[in-house]
Amino acid sequence: VSAYCKEYIDRLTFYVNEHAKTTESRATQLLNDMLPKQVHPKNVHLFLVSSFLEAC
Repeated sequence: VSAYCKEYIDRLTFYVNEHAKTTESRATQLLNDMLPKQVHPKNVHLFLVSSFLEAC
């Protein structure tokens, strides 16, 4: 029974992590598409950090 429970938890953790990665990737792509193409990549990081801090 304990092997079954561990397998269940491991599979559930895997799927939750995969979903989180997909969501993060989609959010990053959306933010990148919203920014003007002239924005320097260094400034993109600063923009994302400041946006995150404002949301908190």
